[in-house]
Amino acid sequence: MQGVYINLANSTERHRQMTVALAALDMGWVRRLPAVDGNGLSPSGRATGLSAGEHGCFVSHARAVHQASIDNDWTLVLEDDLRLSPALPDVLAQLAPAASSPYDLIFVECMPYATTTALLGLWQSLRRRLPAGGTDDAARH
Repeated sequence: MQGVYINLANSTERHRQMTVALAALDMGWVRRLPAVDGNGLSPSGRATGLSAGEHGCFVSHARAVHQASIDNDWTLVLEDDLRLSPALPDVLAQLAPAASSPYDLIFVECMPYATTTALLGLWQSLRRRLPAGGTDDAARH
């Protein structure tokens, strides 16, 4: 398994925070992937409605996926503004067998829309997967 986090060159504080957070989870194998600054890209190639930043983010993710396909390995792709869960290493260990599965992409800890309905749906899904009869806070992380 390999991993990258996408980080703009001028986002030095985010780079530092990611380095510290990854080290705390013993995930020092995740390396920095320089992000593409959308302000330096031609607007003519941008999809309608995307800002320069969104376009740069898309291109950065596309580069990460392309690199993963060249390396032919299972690759974790993160952004530099996320909050890493202490449960992430365990989740990744459980997903490792999926690397040889028919899946091309697996999304973990992705919450693009934090609406009440979405959060309720996630909670109900999580609750169905929690150990029966326990109040173990670690299982709820």
